[in-house]
Amino acid sequence: RALAARRPELVSGIVSLGAPIRSMLAVHPLVLAQVGVVAALGGGRLPGLFSWRCLRGDCCSRFRDAMTGPFPPEVGYVSLFSRSDGVVDWRSCLDPAADCIEIHSSHCGMSVNAEAYRAIAHTLRRFAAAETAGWVQAA
Repeated sequence: RALAARRPELVSGIVSLGAPIRSMLAVHPLVLAQVGVVAALGGGRLPGLFSWRCLRGDCCSRFRDAMTGPFPPEVGYVSLFSRSDGVVDWRSCLDPAADCIEIHSSHCGMSVNAEAYRAIAHTLRRFAAAETAGWVQAA
């Protein structure tokens, strides 16, 4: 989403799977605790780990703005979510800029869920058709 918002000329469309776009920390408390441990280690200057500055600091402010700010209407955007996710609060996946599609899956199960693959295939065909139509109009 951040790349599409910042450089829409590079992206024809995006599909997110159970991504907490509206609130990046709207996750299960145990996952949030793990994020906190890694951030604390990263704050202690352990190489290769992120810190809380990634979430709140100036270094990542442009990224955070692109994740939550306006989305270019010319870029396709579909968000797949599941009310039975178990890891991510499904409501945080409901980005107003996206076509939101509910599937029935666990969070990790989305990667092997036939319903998710059908939705992704349909979406990618739609993105390809829109891109092709754009090339024809531009010619």
